Amino acid sequence: ASDAFAMPSRAVGRRQEGAPCALLEAQLAGLTVLASRSGGLVERVRHDVDGVLVAPDDISAWRDSLRRLLRGELAGMGEAGAEANAHLTWQSLAPTIEAALG
Repeated sequence: ASDAFAMPSRAVGRRQEGAPCALLEAQLAGLTVLASRSGGLVERVRHDVDGVLVAPDDISAWRDSLRRLLRGELAGMGEAGAEANAHLTWQSLAPTIEAALG
């Protein structure tokens, strides 16, 4: 079992992380999320509400965020993420995905 989910990601050229399914699954599982402040991750994670957004190349900030997590300072954020995304189920998303794939 996991207590948290970390998604360090950075833009390469003009390509950025979208809104990955792994992040959504982690939130729905009630895990506290640590994610890079880049691309679509910013749209999915509410900083200091249901996770922590960290500058992609700021190693000190990643270290400090991981320490906060280990000290229990981020407790409860996972539940907030699960509640905020409870409406996003495969059943609700399937028609949109199917339409996009044509």
